[in-house]
Amino acid sequence: MKIEYFTNKLASYIFIAVYLSACTNNKNPDKIAQKENEAKFKGAAEKDAKAVADVYNNSLFEMNLSYAVKGKATNEDVKLLADSMTIGHLDIDNQLKALAEKKSISLTAGLTEEQQGDINNMKGKDPELLNKDYVDLLIDDHKDAIKKYEKFAKNAADVDIKTWFENTSEILKRHLDMANRCKDKMTKNKTNKIK
Repeated sequence: MKIEYFTNKLASYIFIAVYLSACTNNKNPDKIAQKENEAKFKGAAEKDAKAVADVYNNSLFEMNLSYAVKGKATNEDVKLLADSMTIGHLDIDNQLKALAEKKSISLTAGLTEEQQGDINNMKGKDPELLNKDYVDLLIDDHKDAIKKYEKFAKNAADVDIKTWFENTSEILKRHLDMANRCKDKMTKNKTNKIK
């Protein structure tokens, strides 16, 4: 019963996020948020706002990509990973929305045209290639994100923003571990099939 409720609630959130992303007529909605933040903030506060807006945009991409891959992946481990990433990044996005609202930071209204193109490209791949490329992309993106989050945590002027980046970098490390384990399992299974 709880799982069904949670699944329905998650599907509603995903639908809203995908709908908002699709309804955005602007090719670069992230630039609108950036301009709004530049008008509201100066100095260190502007850097903090840019960091929050940037990571929200990246996390929104990860959530939408993972949701799309979950429906196309043929490998059960990849499906489970995509499901975990969808839920994990939905939680991160919701935390960022709350933090942004508290700090009056503008966030993107949807995915950029490039991000949507990357998702469409991934969905159009052969299933075996999709499985591999998705996991490889997650590993690369999470390695980069961890570095960014640690840098933002070190340099953030606002205590709430600093704390959020410190705490969330640990979540991203767990995401990276999950993706690495999935890749290792896929590699092992492929090696066993060849033998």
